[in-house]
Amino acid sequence: MKPGNFILVQNFDPIGQGIAFFEHNGFTHAALVSGEGKVIEATAQGIQENALNYERYAVFEFVDATDEQLKGMVEFGRSRLGEGYSFRQDAGFAVNAILEEMGFERISGLLAEKNKIVCSAFIDLCARSQGIVVRPDRKPGDVTPPGLSYSTKVRLVENHNLWEL
Repeated sequence: MKPGNFILVQNFDPIGQGIAFFEHNGFTHAALVSGEGKVIEATAQGIQENALNYERYAVFEFVDATDEQLKGMVEFGRSRLGEGYSFRQDAGFAVNAILEEMGFERISGLLAEKNKIVCSAFIDLCARSQGIVVRPDRKPGDVTPPGLSYSTKVRLVENHNLWEL
């Protein structure tokens, strides 16, 4: 695991349970690896740099990313420290999941807020800041934790006590 990689977490707090239900996938949170044992993540308290303290997670790397791009992602992530978390964007992802389940197209940016973000959108924007488009089929920031794992631009490198992949 090195700075610029990201983790996808399996946890089942209330928001995590909603994500797992709507996405039909166990990944419920995403965080950017910033250093030895540390991650930058968007949590209910906003964007913070914290110790890596999750029990169940997978480490992913960006395919073909240069060391300079990885470093740039971490610098970009740190530049966003203190910004708020978007509970409304979480709700928008849930509505979009329902729309997709019903056969309708998703509404990109539904309920997004200025200067507030969710965890997976944060990872997407960190990557895009370095020219890496994780999900070319989505607009910037319009990606869920499971959606990050579905990309051909990333690959799994470590599994830590996951229930499923």
